[in-house]
Amino acid sequence: MPAARCPLPAARVEGLRETGHLITAQRLTQQDESGRAHHDVALYCLGRPCPI
Repeated sequence: MPAARCPLPAARVEGLRETGHLITAQRLTQQDESGRAHHDVALYCLGRPCPI
C-alpha cells in the first residue's frame, strides 16, 4: 500500500466529513522501509467502507 506521507490527514478528513462526505477509517499496523512497525495507522476510504 503506498504511503501518502501526509503528516496530518485527520484534520482534512474532519473537514470533509463536516461538509457531508462519507469517510470511513480502518486502523492498521504498517512497516516502514526499514522494517519498523507503526501501530494505529489510519487507512481512510472515501464514499465506501474500507476493503480491509
